Amino acid sequence: MPRQTTVTFEIDRRTADEARNVLAEIGLAERDAIKLFFRQIAIRRALPFALEAPPLPARESSPPVAYRGKTHGRRAMLGETADGFVLLAGSRIAPGVGASIPDSARSARRAHAADVDDTGTLLRDIPFASKSAAACFVCGGSVSGNVFWHDVRRAPDGLR
Repeated sequence: MPRQTTVTFEIDRRTADEARNVLAEIGLAERDAIKLFFRQIAIRRALPFALEAPPLPARESSPPVAYRGKTHGRRAMLGETADGFVLLAGSRIAPGVGASIPDSARSARRAHAADVDDTGTLLRDIPFASKSAAACFVCGGSVSGNVFWHDVRRAPDGLR
């Protein structure tokens, strides 16, 4: 058995509380999340996600509307652009696909398999023509984009 070591770090209380809430929603213990994070760094020899600034709005005069959706305890963020919609990096998608998934969403999942890590987290932004196309990609089944996505300015408390 490999020798064990202890990792100690400090983090602000708000970030820790928010992370603990997310981990509780997905049923993952803090120690296991940290072990997974370190293991992914060791496997990839890099961070398991991209470090980059969010894209600038397409039009300076009207910022994009942001939407949130939640499925299987996983949260996703969708930005609206002049060309359609963008599922934002860091969003989490449901594991697997259901029988009701549209062919276009199934194809999109195949095409972007390299853009999703082992935990179902998007590593980069992915464009979509509609809210429904993005919702089907996230949920792994057929779903109405207007029902799934909630404008963050008017979202229920569970989605903020």
